[in-house]
Amino acid sequence: MANIQTGTERLQRKRNKKAKIERIVEATKKMIEEKGYMRTNTNRIAEAAGVSVGLVYKYFPSGKADIAYEISVRYHSPIADSIQHINMAEITKPGFREKLIHVLLDWIEIHRRNVQFIRAMDIATLLNPYLHKGTADMVKRTAEKGQPFLWPNEASTPDGADLKEHTLLLFHTVESVVLRHVTAMQVCDSDQRLAEFLADIVTSTILNKLHSTHLRPSKKT
Repeated sequence: MANIQTGTERLQRKRNKKAKIERIVEATKKMIEEKGYMRTNTNRIAEAAGVSVGLVYKYFPSGKADIAYEISVRYHSPIADSIQHINMAEITKPGFREKLIHVLLDWIEIHRRNVQFIRAMDIATLLNPYLHKGTADMVKRTAEKGQPFLWPNEASTPDGADLKEHTLLLFHTVESVVLRHVTAMQVCDSDQRLAEFLADIVTSTILNKLHSTHLRPSKKT
């Protein structure tokens, strides 16, 4: 019985910790969206989350910078998950373009759901080198997380490595265009049109790159 109680208590402590972290993250996101990053401070975060300042620093040693990074990772994770449904080696197969458009629409929608946070952090990163580096590293990791799924069989060849680097540059290009469309100035008259345009750019660029190497897209149906 004692072992069962200990296990139950341990599980409860784990749940309590997770709940407190969630309250801290949610309070920080709301505050950054409403007041901006510079006007958000750890004391206010702790008060809004119903925890002590010490507990905030226990879970996030660098305070609001670490929490903001966690928020960014969370909203970028679905993008990486969505990318994992794309295999670039199937680029000539029927239905590839439609699948890519669907992924790009998800990408746009994820940014749109977080637009206030993105705008606030864009201003903050211009003024804070620590935040700028953290954001750049996070976006790079998001892209790299999806890379093995984009090109599952080509990593071991020189052409394959070059192709992956090329795809990474495309990721950053798409990310930049999507961010501008969502946060600054609408690039196309609809998200659907932008997704179609970006799908065509990605497809034609990758096909051109493939044809300049010894690699070829899959021809299996």
